Parts: sequence; C-alpha cells; structure tokens
Amino acid sequence: MQEVFKAKVSVYNDNVMKLFVFDVDGTLVTNTGRLRKRTIKELDKVLDRGDAIAIASGRPFIGIKKFLDLLHDGKKFAIAANGAATYDYDGNVLDIVSLTYKDFVEFNEKHAKEIKEKKGSLYSYTLDKVGYFNKTLNTKMESICNNNIELQDFKKYPLKSEDPILKIMVALNKTEFEKLNFDEEKKKYHFVDSSNIYHEFVNKNTDKVRGVATLVNFYNIKKEDCYCFGDQMNDYEMIKNYEGVAMGNAIDEVKAVAKIITKDVKDDGVSFALSELIK
Repeated sequence: MQEVFKAKVSVYNDNVMKLFVFDVDGTLVTNTGRLRKRTIKELDKVLDRGDAIAIASGRPFIGIKKFLDLLHDGKKFAIAANGAATYDYDGNVLDIVSLTYKDFVEFNEKHAKEIKEKKGSLYSYTLDKVGYFNKTLNTKMESICNNNIELQDFKKYPLKSEDPILKIMVALNKTEFEKLNFDEEKKKYHFVDSSNIYHEFVNKNTDKVRGVATLVNFYNIKKEDCYCFGDQMNDYEMIKNYEGVAMGNAIDEVKAVAKIITKDVKDDGVSFALSELIK
C-alpha cells in the first residue's frame, strides 16, 4: 500500500509563534470553492493560540479576504496575485512588486488577437480591480468568484502608464496556450502556470515565497517555524524554502521538496496535517 503521508520536520515548539501559509484551490478547498467546517475549526485553533495565518493565492486581496472572514480574529494576512502584493487583514499593503499598465497595454497589443481567436481571455489585476480591454466570460467569472470584485474596462477608463498591474492573466486551455509564442514575455516576466487553464505573467521578483518572507521578517520568525501548504508549481518555492507541506493531490515536483506529505484535499489534508502531523 502506498504511504499516505510523511512527516520529517523539526521539533515543534509550543512556546514560539509560528506562521502557517495556505494555498487555496487544491489545498484549502476542493472544486466546491468552500472551506469545510472542520478546516475552519483547525484554522481557528491556530489563531486562538496566537500563531499567524496567511492565505497565498493567485486571487486578488478581496478574493482571499472572504476566506479570512470565516475565521476567528487574530493575525491574518493575504498574499495576493501569487506574491505580487502582501496585505494585512485590513487591506494595508505590506509589500508590493508589480508590473505597470504600460506592460499590459503592450502585451495586449501583441497577443490579444491570437488569444481571442483561440477563444481565450486576456485580462489583468490592478490593486483592487480586474482590468481588461475585451470583456469575456472569464472576466465575469473573476468578478463572481472573487467576491464581486469591480471590473474596469480600460477602453473607457485607462490607467496611467506607470500605474501598478499585479499580474497579466491568460485564460486558455494549456494545449492551445502552448501553440502560441510567449518566449519574449517569459524572459521579461516571471511566468507561472497556476492550472491547465490559467497562465500568469508577473514581475520577475514575484512569487508566493516573497510574501512568506515578508511575513517571516515582519514577525522575526525562524524558517523552521513557518509551515507552507500547497499542491502546484506556484507553491513550489515556499514549500521548498520553509517547512513545506504537500497535499496528497500535489504534483510530484512539489512532493519531492516537501517535508510533509499529507492527505488529499478531498480528505481534508490540511486538517489532518494540523491535527496529526505537525507535532
């Protein structure tokens, strides 16, 4: 029988504050997109004992805050747009590393037509909105899935050239995406495949691990007291560099660098790890 989990972590010290960082899809939630009661209960225990929780996602701040709102009061943070911006619970920006509106305009001029021909979508995240030149089903879904985040039509309401863009998003089936040439952009930006549909271009210095480091430094936490949970390549660096917890459904590359492998997200691997493995 295949081993369900493994745990090779440093000794857990109850007297030291810790940071727990969680990816969302495939980690905290299944395809229902909802936090389970048991998961909420285990996360509340973390906050109640004075530890900090951060949710690290490709989502914007408002799309992360809706999960933090379900938890007890405490030290709660959002690492948004795969690390482009880190916020406290009240929405104050602790760190930001962004692209510019000019970058998005140039990207759109070069690739919008071919993406549209393949029935894909091209849009962006500003600090608080989803911005686009062509409204599609994907942009509408971004608004619905991210707590009704406001949409901004750049044709009607353009930004200034140097205004921040947290990330450029291409929503397109991976097979079709790979038929297009983004070699120049992959050199210029940091590229992340967050799923088989969503492909992201962010600042070269952007990664979830940047947001984790911001919070580790904020609280002066040791690396061995920071636990990072995830399943995909956009979780790879934070899992590799801290006390990494890979979900049972994680890709092999992530499991290979994790110190803990917990159960599948369908079996609430987050709760299992928090209650059984991290001791």
